[in-house]
Amino acid sequence: MSVRGTARDNRGGIPGGDGLDALVLDARYVTALTVIRSLGRRGLEVGAAERRDRRDRGVMGFASRWARLRLEMPDPWVDPPAFAAWLCRWAPDRPVFPVALDTVRWFAEHRPLWEGRLRALVPPPDALARAGDKEQVHRLAQSLGLPTPRQYRLEDAVPLPAVVKYRCGEALGLSPAQRYRVVRDAAALRAAWEEMASRQPEPLIQEYLPGPGLGCSTVLLSPTEPLSPFVHRRLREYPPGGGPSSMAVSSEEPRVARMSLALLQALELVGPAMVEWKQDAGGNFRLLEVNPRFWGTLPLAVAAGADFPWLAYQALTGPRPAEPAYRRGVRLRYTVKDFLAARAAGLGPAAYLSELRGKPSTDAVWARDDARPAVTYLWGQLRRRASGEAQP
Repeated sequence: MSVRGTARDNRGGIPGGDGLDALVLDARYVTALTVIRSLGRRGLEVGAAERRDRRDRGVMGFASRWARLRLEMPDPWVDPPAFAAWLCRWAPDRPVFPVALDTVRWFAEHRPLWEGRLRALVPPPDALARAGDKEQVHRLAQSLGLPTPRQYRLEDAVPLPAVVKYRCGEALGLSPAQRYRVVRDAAALRAAWEEMASRQPEPLIQEYLPGPGLGCSTVLLSPTEPLSPFVHRRLREYPPGGGPSSMAVSSEEPRVARMSLALLQALELVGPAMVEWKQDAGGNFRLLEVNPRFWGTLPLAVAAGADFPWLAYQALTGPRPAEPAYRRGVRLRYTVKDFLAARAAGLGPAAYLSELRGKPSTDAVWARDDARPAVTYLWGQLRRRASGEAQP
């Protein structure tokens, strides 16, 4: 097993977990980079880990100055006991942060292999499965009296445009843009449904919601103990028409926060989670889905003062932490993707630069005190665009 270290690796941490305060897995993701930075800036010694077969796109977490160790992580599913032993070697009785849904699922399904030997906030396997199945979430929300999009069967007279989506596209390894299809005629509806049904049974057909999106995020220390929720409003998305946020702003929407916490607690989730909502033509909120893991706009929450990785670390190592109020009106951009989203909306380069100057924002990847991950990210984006590969 290879180890790549920083200049501080000779403090005694290499032979095992001594010297590491926390271990962050799936280090290729922006969310993992955000966790690494959050903890590193607090003075903690953080290890970053990624699988060998996932490193070809570049690993932003490895490029961070706050990653004390860069570790090659075994495939959790090839030999679960060996992976558990590897975790306990590098993070004995330490907090571990799984980021990718597949890794969270490993922790959920193999709890006896690690519980009591290290620390992690992950849900029970049945709760994780419920949260990842849009149909189950839809039914549970309806039983709680929460507003949901109208759903249809293929044989119904479906109002168009409509949205066809997988019940759990992330389980198939699909990017956000690949997990749904907006259809505008009956032939496209049937073709999309049949294509998705060939890969995963019973795809959903839902009404198209034209309004803006909102997200409500938190970390649940137990199924009944969520940290104070954070709400953001989506300003632009890429790909346009339903992709992940390319620009978002911290917001306040007490009703969305209340409904989100009610749903998360009914799901009996533990750990990070984000509930997505969208407004219909009348401005009413409708539930879209639940993401039972760290979410793409986590850098916005941290920038606004809702530092969930640090709060989770404190909860794993001591009593429940104090929760500062977050700032409203803080903006975040994935600048590369947001430029493409703005261009698709008809905003030219000069107008976009003017917007950047007039509306200050935090970049999701670039940081003055940690610049190298942005180079890794930009190179990865350019490679994917050049090859026509779907954006993650």
